[in-house]
Amino acid sequence: MISEMACTIQIKIEANSGGDQYTTRVLHSPVGAEPSATMQLDAYQLLEKQPYLEAAVLASSVTGRRVADPGEQALQDVGGHLFRALFTGAVLETYRASVAAAQDHNEQLRVELRLGAPELAALPWEALWDQDTKNYVCLTAPLVRHVPAPYTCEPLKVTPPLRILGLVATPRGMSSLAVSAEQQRLEKALEPLTARGLLHFEWLQEAGWAGVQEKLLSDEWHVLHFIGHGHYDVTNDEGSIAWVDADGGAVPIPATRLACLLSEARPTPRLVVLNSCSSGAESTRDLFSGTAAVLARSGVSAVAAMQFRISDTAATSFAAGFYTAIARNRTVENAVRSGRIAIMGAQGTLEWVTPVLYLRGGNSRPFILEPQQEEPVNEQLYAAARTALDDHDYETVTHKLDQLLVSNPHYRDAAALRRAAAEELDLAHKYQQAIGAQEGRAWSAAADLYGEILATKPDYRDAAARRRECLEHKSPSTNIRWKRVLMIGTGAAVAAMAIAAAAIYISTQPPPIDWSDGDCATLSRFTDQIVKVPCYNAEADAKIKAVVSGPEKCSPDDGTSSVTGWVLCWDINWRHETCWDRAKHPVKQIPCTTKPDDLLFKVVSIHPDTLDGTKCGPREEPSFNEVEKFVVCLEPLQALSR
Repeated sequence: MISEMACTIQIKIEANSGGDQYTTRVLHSPVGAEPSATMQLDAYQLLEKQPYLEAAVLASSVTGRRVADPGEQALQDVGGHLFRALFTGAVLETYRASVAAAQDHNEQLRVELRLGAPELAALPWEALWDQDTKNYVCLTAPLVRHVPAPYTCEPLKVTPPLRILGLVATPRGMSSLAVSAEQQRLEKALEPLTARGLLHFEWLQEAGWAGVQEKLLSDEWHVLHFIGHGHYDVTNDEGSIAWVDADGGAVPIPATRLACLLSEARPTPRLVVLNSCSSGAESTRDLFSGTAAVLARSGVSAVAAMQFRISDTAATSFAAGFYTAIARNRTVENAVRSGRIAIMGAQGTLEWVTPVLYLRGGNSRPFILEPQQEEPVNEQLYAAARTALDDHDYETVTHKLDQLLVSNPHYRDAAALRRAAAEELDLAHKYQQAIGAQEGRAWSAAADLYGEILATKPDYRDAAARRRECLEHKSPSTNIRWKRVLMIGTGAAVAAMAIAAAAIYISTQPPPIDWSDGDCATLSRFTDQIVKVPCYNAEADAKIKAVVSGPEKCSPDDGTSSVTGWVLCWDINWRHETCWDRAKHPVKQIPCTTKPDDLLFKVVSIHPDTLDGTKCGPREEPSFNEVEKFVVCLEPLQALSR
């Protein structure tokens, strides 16, 4: 294998005194030539077009590809302009010869840009379009942005697994992100690597300053991965990301402060991945002011970030392709290219242009994964734990894994398996306690225990049925057999009430629930509370179909809630084919014919008793109800972005 530099062309661009004139110099090339040329480029004119280019790229994640797609035409116009300006005269000849030389060695040419003016750093060089070959440069060759540094760290030798700390932040008041779905999809895509012990992913939900600091101090992390919102502060001329404060609100973390926090870790994470919008954006006044550039200049070996807003689907695809390549010891720029190609799996999308890679110094390997050394004893313990897990023998699982984790705390997914087994043991213990309370006629205590079980695992054994039985017994009006049916249709609703005799005593009063035609409610299967809300409210979980004396009178597809001894049958599918504007706070239902300023979604399907976002189609965005345990699949009528 030839050296990396043998297939690298380094190009430096510096400003001249002539305004739109710059000097390009080839500092190194595979063919030995190091020419220079004058570049004519109105950078500020291109920057004025950048918001329109960003909108076109983001819109491509929703609309399908068409002949002469205007979005791609805009991208090719900008990319072609940049290519013709950069590669002129002898510089173009050296570039063509370098591509051929790399191909002779069965390698790809590595293009390293050294941008010497702030307005140049703010341009989307990842869009470089070669009209002669009809190719985007970054799809055929790894493209990196070089950040000068007085020193470069040697690659960190890592014995697998590569430890990745995932930070998630969804502050109150900011646009919602399909975070749970992104985590699930990423974990599923990387499952073969984690199962082999090559990667270990650990998540910190609702990341805040103190929590991240504690995590960085508590263990060794090789990679930091952030999912959330990013921002470029024009006033302060600095990039930032949004974390969560003690009250759940948003708090901006400027790049310089983030760099100081990362220095707490030993060793400092060599690679940072920012799956957030504007994390790769740059200022036209300060050459290294963006979040990614600041981190690279402060000591992080490599930073992959996003120069535009990016859809959740593209962000997940990029991460899966990127980490798969990293786990196979690919260089970081090749891993970014793999991430771009993974994004291209979605028909018609142009979001592969959004990722940007900043490299500190010239080293493209932040770390080197050494061959795994399997320990026979640990392998035997792990195999025994897996067998016990298949047999639902959770005590043996925890016993075997405790022994294994003492000798190797990071062995494959042993820690995660141990947590899962401990949770099953805890559920089994609570279940036995609940049965004992139920047999002792302690209805409230039993119902509470079953509720705790269902909150953790909604389909646990027969806990749901047992809890309903306890709720019926504990209510003082359990034996009243009033029945009132409320039928809701598309037109005027018809209500009918049937009154029957009481089993133990007779009452002449209807149940203490006051409903009128078309009412909606916020319901919970894990409490006795029911709150009436307007149907346009985002908290409206259901429309009531019937108020009955027992759950057996509800349809199998209905959700149920017990209220003062009565059971309400409710329909969680009432939102099917309705449209919602998720840019509003709170979320607001709107007519599907309207064209809101921001994000419009249409409900496609609802999947009860699951939080599996993969049940949604590839063009759908999942929305989760964490309490009621169901997922709603939304079709974006405009692009979903972060």
